[in-house]
Amino acid sequence: MMKLGFTTLGCPDWPYATILAGAQEYGFDGFEIRGMMGEMDLLKVPELQPGRRAATLEGLPARSVGGVSAVRAADAPAPGASRLKRPSCDSVS
Repeated sequence: MMKLGFTTLGCPDWPYATILAGAQEYGFDGFEIRGMMGEMDLLKVPELQPGRRAATLEGLPARSVGGVSAVRAADAPAPGASRLKRPSCDSVS
């Protein structure tokens, strides 16, 4: 049986509670978080911070939430970037 989900790219200003309520109200099986409360950098979303993430996802069925990361070039590292493991670019041609 096929499952149906949605991405928050269509509703990037919704808070987490609205995303959950919308998923249930409209009969979706899951959702992919691409933006929340107008913030596209998910490292800045309070509900997805390391200390709150488990409580945020508690009670959701397995595989009901997805997330996407992106790579961007910047002059200065983004906040929190120091804790990310940097890949080696030596093998990229």
